[in-house]
Amino acid sequence: MAFPWIFHSNFSGGVATEWDSETDTASQMSFPHYSHLATLPDRHATPFTGAYCCKLSLTGGTATAILTEADVNISDTATAYFSFNLFFSENFSSSSGTDVVHILDLIGSGPAVTVAIGFNCAVEDLTTQPTTLGDIFLGTGSGISGAVPDTFGTLPIERGQWYTVEALVNIETNSSGVVTLYINKAGDVPNSDVYATDTSQTHIAVTDARFGLVNHAATTTGYFLLDNFICDDAHIYAVRQRYPRNVTVTKTDTLFVGPGVIDDVNLIVGADTNGILKFYDTDVADINGDQNLIMELRQATTNSQTISWRGPPLVFEKGCHVTVAGTGAIAQLMNINHTSAYGSDALVRRLGISKPAIHALGVTS
Repeated sequence: MAFPWIFHSNFSGGVATEWDSETDTASQMSFPHYSHLATLPDRHATPFTGAYCCKLSLTGGTATAILTEADVNISDTATAYFSFNLFFSENFSSSSGTDVVHILDLIGSGPAVTVAIGFNCAVEDLTTQPTTLGDIFLGTGSGISGAVPDTFGTLPIERGQWYTVEALVNIETNSSGVVTLYINKAGDVPNSDVYATDTSQTHIAVTDARFGLVNHAATTTGYFLLDNFICDDAHIYAVRQRYPRNVTVTKTDTLFVGPGVIDDVNLIVGADTNGILKFYDTDVADINGDQNLIMELRQATTNSQTISWRGPPLVFEKGCHVTVAGTGAIAQLMNINHTSAYGSDALVRRLGISKPAIHALGVTS
């Protein structure tokens, strides 16, 4: 297991710079700020965590919008685990009911899609008032090439709700490969119940992953949100709380937006000398020139150690953005208090709607 994960993308700052490349010819992919999501009618439309997430908009076209990463490698007989957060808009619909959309493709030599994870949206019923939207089901599929999701769960995915989707992927070239999906709805007690599984599959070794919007038809419309993509060689598991008071941070991100206070901080570092933790008062990841810098903890010796801050509480007005640098550095933030926009989607959206909306390219309106 790499530290802390083999690959992790949280779209911090409204960018996807962790990925090798982005392909989006029809401008369907964006990385909106919570203030933009607050202008949407969906009452839970916020990032799963932080101030930004990834948004895929299906507006009647068929163009692909994907992120590609070559650090996702799975050799024959190896097992990898994936996790990401997923949210469908409340108006997400299909007028055909036959459209199968890919969210995550695992690709091998060719290039060829050997594992596909995605969803199907059943046809809407226009005879009812209002129109009854078709159920959404997640699924997976495998093959030596051209894999498409074809094994679906039986529990519909609710619109307007965040889920954590996990996948166990065992790559085998001898007809014994397995792909298993698990889902956890935000707010529910995390479980390890199998949602869908594909067994006795023949794969090829994986060299790349693509994540986003693939293979959709013009008859499926609406948007969906993605957040916190993780790949590792150990089970990742769903988070127990979206708004915990004590947080462990392994990657740069915005911890909360709006005013708040942090009472205690630990910087846990390894044997190197490059562990640095910085706190900024910003909700737009503005770390230029350190004008928003509140506090910095820095590793001073080569010994594994815990560096603690037990001084006056750290007070933030705009939001708490934390940068983590160094080999094996972990931050533990304890007692997040006195927040006005932390604890529920409604509080985040209330703050967001009071601010000028920040769109994907940083433009305000």
